[in-house]
Amino acid sequence: MVKLVIFDFDGTIANSSEGIFYTARETIKELGLEIKKTDEEMRSFVGPMLRDSFRITFDLEEKYIEDAVKIYKEIYHKIGYRLSYIYPKLRETIEILHNKGIKTAIATNKTQSVVEHCVSSLSASNLFDVIVGTTDSIRNKRETIEQVLSLLSIDKKDALMVGDTQNDAEGAESAGVAFVSALWGFGFTEDNCTKMYARYTDEILNYIGE
Repeated sequence: MVKLVIFDFDGTIANSSEGIFYTARETIKELGLEIKKTDEEMRSFVGPMLRDSFRITFDLEEKYIEDAVKIYKEIYHKIGYRLSYIYPKLRETIEILHNKGIKTAIATNKTQSVVEHCVSSLSASNLFDVIVGTTDSIRNKRETIEQVLSLLSIDKKDALMVGDTQNDAEGAESAGVAFVSALWGFGFTEDNCTKMYARYTDEILNYIGE
């Protein structure tokens, strides 16, 4: 019986692609580089830790990485976070989960302060029992998931993780939590997703025991 559903943020809770893509491209410009990427190519930027995203998507040299992260955070905090919206039906889905007595949480690779700011700006803080991002001591998706479980005192066998990238799937597997691929996000299609998947937000309910 599922007692907790943990959501990734970008591409699962919110369509934040416009803000993320804009911020990443502006960061590259600020660095004085000319690296052009299409929106399709930019999809790989979403999911990994920020440093890894610049390496994976832009093949950025190591000498630029720390400056890129600093510039990105500054631009995102000023502009990027505003260019997001919650996926339709998600609020309704979470309300149904709550009515079933199921807790909900966020586990994301965004830093704690940034994800709290983003969720608050979407007037969505009340949707989640806990929100966990990365910190100096919580450094990756597995650790954010484990922190959610610890804060809510829920066993991993009673939890379900919903995410839209391979990073989410690997984090859930490492934490020993069941995983559902969110096909409405950035990373998965029916051809490359995990065996359990939802085409849209309300289909998450298919995986909740009565």
